[in-house]
Amino acid sequence: GTPPVDAGCALLETNEHSCEGAVDEDCDGFVDCLDTDCRQAPNCCPNPAPESGDTACTDKLDNDCDGQIDCQEMGCQGVYECSCTPAGPEDGSFPISCGDNNDNDCDRLKDCEELACAFSSLCCSKSASTESGASCFDGLNNDCDPEGADCADPDCKMSTDAGATASTETNCTDGLDNDCDGIADCRDADCRPTLACCDKTESTETSCGDGANNDCDAQGADCYDDDCALSPSCCRPVVGGESTALLCNDDKDNDCDGLVDCKDPQCASTRTCCVAYLRDNGQALEKTETSCIDKYDNDCDGALNCKDSDCGGIKNCGGIIIIDPPVETQ
Repeated sequence: GTPPVDAGCALLETNEHSCEGAVDEDCDGFVDCLDTDCRQAPNCCPNPAPESGDTACTDKLDNDCDGQIDCQEMGCQGVYECSCTPAGPEDGSFPISCGDNNDNDCDRLKDCEELACAFSSLCCSKSASTESGASCFDGLNNDCDPEGADCADPDCKMSTDAGATASTETNCTDGLDNDCDGIADCRDADCRPTLACCDKTESTETSCGDGANNDCDAQGADCYDDDCALSPSCCRPVVGGESTALLCNDDKDNDCDGLVDCKDPQCASTRTCCVAYLRDNGQALEKTETSCIDKYDNDCDGALNCKDSDCGGIKNCGGIIIIDPPVETQ
């Protein structure tokens, strides 16, 4: 708005012509270059230029500092952009605009000259009866139907033709919707297990049945990850169970019962687990069985106490009562 006039202002000019000195000569409340009277003063418009021609009339600048911009200037009335009246967009969203012989958006491009009209059936150069094969990724509306090009055309949906779209998102970093399901790359659930799209939620894979590579390592998701080896959903029992010296010393639950190596009673008869059992119970391994009444197989030969020939056998063991120990020491 107009600022209040200073009652004490000395009116020196009816219009401000002296545009320097910080004096409001016409007492309108505006000083020097802030006063519209000074627009074209040398100090307020140091480099005035004619407002005419294609460039000056379309640059959205007041080149001659007269308060009028571009097509507002009389000198711009002959410029194309000033004589053309925009009627709307010229693109495939309004197909008729690509074939009405008008420059609807006043950009000097008419109908099929517009890049935005390239997918319009009115501007199409038909090269195939249907959109299929590698043509589903060439950016062209090859069959010139109203649906458009590539994945926009139902012909391309889940195509299995050579070079065409896949049944799943096969490349998760190419920026393309490979399976034409409307979702590209990492936004597609097909890409969820890939390292490129991995969202790390666990330091080790413990969720072994959710289809996700939760720790984002190269081994993959769920049962492909060694972290899931002991998971019931991933474990595959060996024939015969966990009973051999090799299976009882591999840090795996080979029979999928939740017990690993010497913690599994089936491993009790192996020498490795027998030695471990003696150690855990404060017993020493003996070359021959000399402690015949302690419930331990001290020499780990598979024969316990009086059942061991080192003790003279059951008949010659001094009448000792044989008490079978827990299964894991037998």
